[in-house]
Amino acid sequence: MGIEGFRISRRSLLITTGNAAALAAVGHLSLFSAAAATSSSAREPSLSDIRYIVTDSRYAQSLAHAKALAAPDGKTLDVTDGLTRLWQVHLQPLWQQREGAVAGLTTRAVWQCLAEQARSHALRTRVLTQFADNNGHPDNLVSWIIA
Repeated sequence: MGIEGFRISRRSLLITTGNAAALAAVGHLSLFSAAAATSSSAREPSLSDIRYIVTDSRYAQSLAHAKALAAPDGKTLDVTDGLTRLWQVHLQPLWQQREGAVAGLTTRAVWQCLAEQARSHALRTRVLTQFADNNGHPDNLVSWIIA
């Protein structure tokens, strides 16, 4: 039987491709979960690791959150003073030296921006808490820790 005798239907091709993709995804997920188990065995950030608490003074909840997290070494940084300035002056030097965690209660858009900048320094969001009325809108508030 040569290549001219080989026929495959579109349906068979789609089913085979789908099954292969599913197997690859399951294999990838198991590798990911093993890597996550390994990384989660590393020490998670504690309140004493938090060097900066990012606030948004337009929201009373953000200021209350900062007051609750305030540690003797923790300093608050307000995003209304300028996110670029906050990043350049405080967060980038901290993350380059790998010297602590940053926490905050901000809008989802601010968190996404900081999380993306943190990824460029091989840091990630360790804790992300969405509030009950959060529908994914960029102006909704989220609580987070990046380390």
